[in-house]
Amino acid sequence: MTAVAALDDRTASAIREAMLAARAGRIHDAIKIGKRALAAGGDSAALNAMIGTLQCRSGDVEAGVRHLAVAHRERADDVVIANNLVTALSQLGRDREALDLITEDLARNDRSLQLLRARAFLAQQLEEFGTALKAYEQVVAAAPDDWESWNNLGNARRAMEDYEGAVEALRRSVEINPRSAPSRFNYATALDYAGKFDEAEQELRRMAADFPSDEKPLRELFAMLKRQYRDEEAGEAIEEAVRRAPNDLELVLGLASHRLARHRHTAAEEAYRKAIAIDPGNTLGFLGIATVLDQTNRTDELSALVEEAELANVSPAGLSFVRAFDHRRAKRYAEGVEALSHVPDELETARRQQLLGQLLEGTGDYDAAFTAFQRMNAITAEDPSEPDKRSLAYRDTIRRQSERLTPKWASSWKAARVDDRPSPAFLVGFPRSGTTLLDTILMSHPSTEVLEEEPTLVRATEALGGFEAIADADDEDIKRARDAYFDTARALTPLEPGKLLVDKNPLSMN
Repeated sequence: MTAVAALDDRTASAIREAMLAARAGRIHDAIKIGKRALAAGGDSAALNAMIGTLQCRSGDVEAGVRHLAVAHRERADDVVIANNLVTALSQLGRDREALDLITEDLARNDRSLQLLRARAFLAQQLEEFGTALKAYEQVVAAAPDDWESWNNLGNARRAMEDYEGAVEALRRSVEINPRSAPSRFNYATALDYAGKFDEAEQELRRMAADFPSDEKPLRELFAMLKRQYRDEEAGEAIEEAVRRAPNDLELVLGLASHRLARHRHTAAEEAYRKAIAIDPGNTLGFLGIATVLDQTNRTDELSALVEEAELANVSPAGLSFVRAFDHRRAKRYAEGVEALSHVPDELETARRQQLLGQLLEGTGDYDAAFTAFQRMNAITAEDPSEPDKRSLAYRDTIRRQSERLTPKWASSWKAARVDDRPSPAFLVGFPRSGTTLLDTILMSHPSTEVLEEEPTLVRATEALGGFEAIADADDEDIKRARDAYFDTARALTPLEPGKLLVDKNPLSMN
């Protein structure tokens, strides 16, 4: 605001009196003093500026804007008035007006750089990235240690698809202030956008270690590893993310979905149960449990799940979906088709089409069933996790291992000392070929413990160092792998003495 000494005595006296009242916490009295002075012919720009600022402070931002706008019209080159008006307009969400107010000349005259920073930020919010870039670059040129502006410049460059430039700016922000979690996160994602995947992964892992209560780097790491088909490591990332944010519904559902995709049915059901504990009527949680029950042939529990969903007030569409699962298992195919007709296409689209196809097949409408399965495949192919590429990568892995596994290579393996722990029995085969029925039969025997599709061999393989490491593994390597196997199993089942451990996982066939 214009210095009090430069004003007429009446205005200066009113401003002093109003400021004393404001400092004493009597904001409304201060506003009244200003308005009386304005009505008596005091300096319009100075008094409107004061009244507007005080009204904003009192919470009446709309009224504050009206007075500040008058002051700005009368003194358009006053950067203090302009800053106060821009701040008030931004509070009201009137970003367009605020940006239009900050001309380049006005911003240049503000030695505090506050208006220039506001011009950059508002332009970025309005997706006018060219204006934002120019303003941010002017800020960091004048204040090279302004890590926040370097961060915002990096984000603006990324929005303009200048990924290398984004990395450069965000790296500078992180160098100045490595304790800023948002800058670190933005830097990691910029590295990802720039195709620097190894560096991005390293930065996310460092960030996860440096900020042990922050789930965001692990959430991003999970997504990145999924895109690289590194499902086991992705699972570890989201498990830790959920440990850090146990009530984050989106994360818990993501964990449940990941476990289900890995055929870890028991663990998936546990996560879906956690989701409905957080949100009792959550549709996706109930659908996930229904899918688990369906895939594990627990037909009798589907009817109970329908009743549970009704009591939880699940949405009508979600409830119809769960009922359709129950109808299919009970071979009430027409009722299932009718129930599914109340489920919109956009709800779990691929799963809906699969269930629809199964129900239509049950009614004998094979042409319609085939169409539903075609839609299911088309929707699945468009999934962001790129299932076609993932399946191709998996087949390539199997092919490479099959080519490697020759009698000559196997004969080169070192002999291993026999472990004194009882060996498990592995139950493998193609999914949907009857493995679940067989493990249900075996589970009923008092001398067995059955593991349901858990990643025991994956842990052992990781501890060994991968498939290629088998040939050179010594006793210590093999012991480490065996320990990893049994540690994983022990966390899932008691491993009671005298009982045979049956490790059922169709994909362990590989």
